[in-house]
Amino acid sequence: MIIREITDSDFDGLMTLYMQLHDDPFPNKTPELLGVWHNILSDINYHIIVAVEDGRIVSSCTCIIILNLTRGQRPYALVENVVTDAAYRKRG
Repeated sequence: MIIREITDSDFDGLMTLYMQLHDDPFPNKTPELLGVWHNILSDINYHIIVAVEDGRIVSSCTCIIILNLTRGQRPYALVENVVTDAAYRKRG
């Protein structure tokens, strides 16, 4: 298994995994959706980390770094959209 940050070519694999997270259908690739996708990819504080096995995204989480004016300007992170493919759960 390989753990890495998402790339532009991972859109379909990530959205397929997200269908398990929210039980939603695969979204239409509208200009608005692809615009959000490209904004995420270009944001230095927005990270989508994926686990890939046999070329397939099997797990993912989003980590957003939040800049902070308090606590000595130390940033903090928000972790969201944590999902693992049902076939890969409970493996430790």
